[in-house]
Amino acid sequence: MKKFFSAILNDLKSGDNIDAYGMLIIALAFGAAGVIGKIEAEILSAIILGTLSILAINTLNTRRTLRELSGAIKTLRRDNGACLQDRSAFSPFKDFIAERQTIWFFGPSLISVFPPNDDFLRDKIKSGSEVRVLVYNPHSPHLDNLAQCLGVRPSRLVADIRSTLESVEESLHFGLGKGSLEVRLTDIMPGYSMVIVDPDKEQGQMVVEFNGHDTHTKNLPHVTLNPAEHQRWYAVYLGQYRQLWEAGTVYSVRDGSKKDHTN
Repeated sequence: MKKFFSAILNDLKSGDNIDAYGMLIIALAFGAAGVIGKIEAEILSAIILGTLSILAINTLNTRRTLRELSGAIKTLRRDNGACLQDRSAFSPFKDFIAERQTIWFFGPSLISVFPPNDDFLRDKIKSGSEVRVLVYNPHSPHLDNLAQCLGVRPSRLVADIRSTLESVEESLHFGLGKGSLEVRLTDIMPGYSMVIVDPDKEQGQMVVEFNGHDTHTKNLPHVTLNPAEHQRWYAVYLGQYRQLWEAGTVYSVRDGSKKDHTN
C-alpha cells in the first residue's frame, strides 16, 4: 500500500497520469455522495459523458504515440543497415536476375558469376536486357598486388579474368538481339564485388560482397541493399559503381585489347 501511494505521489509531482487521477477522484467523490444521498440523473449523465470523453482523448493519444513509436523503430532499422551474410544466404542467381532488365557486374574476375551463367545471360541479353561487366585489367601492373591481397597466384587470377572475357566474347559472337553487353576493365579494386539489378528503379537491388584475404568464397560476407530500406548505402555503392565504370577502359573484343572509353 505504501508503494501504491508513493507511486501516486511521484506521478503527481511529475505531472503524469493527471487525467486518470482526476477521474478517479471524481468517481470516488460521487460514489461517496451516492451512498450519503441521491445524485441527480442529469449530473450523473454529464459526469459519465465527461469521463468517456477523457477516455476517448487518451485512446487517440495512445494510438498516435504507438504510430510514432512504430515509425521510429522502422527508421532505426533502416539506419542500422543490412546484416552481413555469407553465400549460404544467396537465392539461386538465375532467380535473382530472372525478371530484371538491367544487370551490372563488378569484381576481380567474376569467375563464379558470369561464366557459369553465360547461357542464361545470353538469353537475357537477346530478349532485351542491358548487361555491364566490369572486371580487373589482366594487363595491370598492379595485378600481383591484387592477387596477393586475395591470396591467389597471379597466374590464377589472370586465367579467371580471361575465362570471363572469353565468355563475354562468345556471347557477342552469338549476337545481342534486342539487348546490349558492355565490358570495361579497371585498375581499381576497392575490396568488394557487386551485382546490381535495375539500379534506377524503385525495386532495384544490389549485392555487395567483400573480398577477403585467402578466404574461401563461401565465407565471404555480403550485404543485400535496396533503395527503399537502405537509401543511404544503396546510393553510396551505386555511386561507387558509376565512378569505377566511368574510370574504366573499354574492352575491345576484336583483338582482346583495351582502349580508353573516352576515345
